[in-house]
Amino acid sequence: MENYLFWFNMKTIFIALLIVIPIMANGQSMLTNYAVSNTPLMYNNNPLLKKKKPIPDNLWGIDFSIIGISCHYARRIIDGLYVGGENGYLPDQFDWVLAGGRLTSQENTIWSKDKREAEYNDLKQLLFFHLFLRWKPDIQWFELEGGFRWALFDHSEYELDGLSIVDFYGAYIKPTFGLRKIKIGFRLDAGNMRLYVHTREFMSIISPLIRYNFQ
Repeated sequence: MENYLFWFNMKTIFIALLIVIPIMANGQSMLTNYAVSNTPLMYNNNPLLKKKKPIPDNLWGIDFSIIGISCHYARRIIDGLYVGGENGYLPDQFDWVLAGGRLTSQENTIWSKDKREAEYNDLKQLLFFHLFLRWKPDIQWFELEGGFRWALFDHSEYELDGLSIVDFYGAYIKPTFGLRKIKIGFRLDAGNMRLYVHTREFMSIISPLIRYNFQ
C-alpha cells in the first residue's frame, strides 16, 4: 500500500510538472507576442532602442556540485520551454537527505522512520542521468527545471564485506537564480532507492549547485 501511494504521488507530481511548466512558458510567449503586436510602429522602428537578443534554439551548460559535475543540453520546443537531457558524475558533496528509511536515513535526516543505522548509511553518488523540461523566461535571473532522475550510488559502508551499488529513480525539480550565464540553485529529488532485489525505500535529497550556461 505504501509503495502504491508513493508511485501515485510521484506520478501526480511529474504530470503536474509536465502540465504547469509548458503553461507558464506558453503564457509568457502569448504575453510577449501581445506586447510586440500592440507596440506603436514608431517605437518599434526607433534605431536608438536596444534590440532584444534572439531566443536561442539550443542550450548547453555545466552544473557543479563541488566534487560532482554534469553536462546538460536542451532544445527549444516553444518560446521559453526546452526539453533536454543531463549526464553527471561523482558525489554531490553537500547533499542533504531530507527523508529516508532504515537503510537511507542519515544522522541529520529530518523525516526518518528509523535512524538506528544512520552512521552506516553514507551514500556516495557515482553517476546520474536526467530527462527534463526547462522553463527559461525572458527575465535572465531565473530558470526552472523538472523531470525524471536515475542515479547510481555507492552504499559500501553499510556492506562491510564488499562493494554495494544501489540505484535511485524518481522525479526532481531544479530552480536556479543569478546572472545570464552563472546561476546558483538547488536540486530537490524525491523517489525510491533500490537497495536490494526486494528492498526499496522512499527518500528525498536536496543538493546545492552552481550552473554555467554557454548561451
